[in-house]
Amino acid sequence: MRNSLLSRLFGFRKRDPMWEHFIHTVPADPNGNLVPALTQASEGRVFPVKDNDPDPGVMARKIKDLALWWGADLVGIASLTPGQASLETTPAPPDDASTQSGNAESPRYRYAVVFVLFSDHNPKEAQGIGGQYVLQRGAVVVQHMGAYIREIGFQATKSTLDPLALAEAAGLGKLERRGELKVRGRRQHAHVPHAVVTDLPLAADVESPDSLRK
Repeated sequence: MRNSLLSRLFGFRKRDPMWEHFIHTVPADPNGNLVPALTQASEGRVFPVKDNDPDPGVMARKIKDLALWWGADLVGIASLTPGQASLETTPAPPDDASTQSGNAESPRYRYAVVFVLFSDHNPKEAQGIGGQYVLQRGAVVVQHMGAYIREIGFQATKSTLDPLALAEAAGLGKLERRGELKVRGRRQHAHVPHAVVTDLPLAADVESPDSLRK
């Protein structure tokens, strides 16, 4: 009884081999990992009719609310300079998709929507299904956000810029020397998936500096 009380009070617990396997053991069947399927899924076409709120501030709040609902813990929006936007490239659409997208030329992306998801485990170290789950959550948010923006008639794709640098530019945290994002008040690992860049008019949280790197 005393040991049970102390365990509850101080957080002591025996190592659970099933839990350790769930967090740290690489799946025997790689098909059990859904992250590649989500990250490599086709992005689809842009709807030909635009349907967005004309107020960039209101639209930005709607975008953030959606991202939080899909599973993000933090969401930020950074504006891109013309130089940064030129680094973003998309493959040329097929002939039958050019007219449907309403834009046969490569678009100029103006904003980056950035996401942060917290996890008790660093997926670089925790290779099990449980340890990698935060990557799956992030991939779902990115896929949904891109699909939604294209559905309302605007270009959206996964960014080729450094997501950690974009997160810092959006005011979500501070990039540390060891290559991780430090978020004030949070001790958990901060996972930053690919940002979604778009030409949808939004209100940026912070103007992005020119120092963002690929």
